[in-house]
Amino acid sequence: RKYKLNLKGNRVLFMKLRKRFLDINRKIISNRMQVHKQNPDIFENTKNLSFLDVLLTIKYEDGSSLTMDDIMEEANVFIFEGHDTTASGISWSLFILSQHPEHMQKCYSRNL
Repeated sequence: RKYKLNLKGNRVLFMKLRKRFLDINRKIISNRMQVHKQNPDIFENTKNLSFLDVLLTIKYEDGSSLTMDDIMEEANVFIFEGHDTTASGISWSLFILSQHPEHMQKCYSRNL
């Protein structure tokens, strides 16, 4: 059976999904920026800030805040690097388990 690779169709789908992802990120960041602007003291008594809250509180030496593009770039790197690290960890774990069938069988029987 021959498969035809449709690069143009995949690119169109990729661009559509990328735009959707970026729109969702922009909306989440905008909403959180509004909360921060309406109540600038919201983070004062909080010990555990989310990554987005940290990005919203960062100031440059001149006192200016990160722009929307700066925040989007940092958040996207954080999101995608997390996936990459997770995928590498899972791949390595599966490889090691494949080298030790007795441990792989234990893992398999615990998950049934």
